[in-house]
Amino acid sequence: MELIDPLTRQLAVPAAEGSGNRTELGQSEFLRLMVTQFRNQDPLKPMENGEFLGQLAQFSTVSGIGDMNNSIATLASSIRANQALQAAAIVGREVLVEGNNALLGEEGAISGAVELPSSTARARVRVVDASGGVVREIALGQRRAGLANFSWDGMRSDGTRAPAGEYRIEAQVLDGEEVFGLATLVASRVVGVSLDAGGGGTQITTELGETISLASVRSIR
Repeated sequence: MELIDPLTRQLAVPAAEGSGNRTELGQSEFLRLMVTQFRNQDPLKPMENGEFLGQLAQFSTVSGIGDMNNSIATLASSIRANQALQAAAIVGREVLVEGNNALLGEEGAISGAVELPSSTARARVRVVDASGGVVREIALGQRRAGLANFSWDGMRSDGTRAPAGEYRIEAQVLDGEEVFGLATLVASRVVGVSLDAGGGGTQITTELGETISLASVRSIR
């Protein structure tokens, strides 16, 4: 910040102890320079009230911005910590997130949802194993636009139980003779919660080992 009187440009500003090579003015240095300027101003051309108030306003603005930044940083840190505590309550529960991979246990089912752009009776979900084979195809029936929930009980098309493991969920809709892919969401169990070191917010870890932003969770079950 440049002061009005050129004489102050020649004044040395003592560096604070332990500050090293400082390139910015602190509050005490700013006030010291302002007082020195008053003492050395030309008596025939004293500083006008407007100039004086202008410098005080600059000082107040710089100081206020610094205090505000510190307050915002403190508030952001508090919000992140509180969000992490709240997220810890969902460990062990299932969350619905966008994706295709799902884990089938020795018992139980796999559930999820399909994003339908419009009402249709020709949407279907296909469960695909690691080799690329279709294990089961599920017709969704008549559904309205939006999220259409589905569940796979773990049974193959031949009525036998599919082995436990990871499966891929695919969704399609038929429009005439054409087949279009649809976005899928899969329910996954939360096994951990962490804070992103880069300040990106709270992250959750699913049973598949995937790390997902808490903000991307569509629903908690």
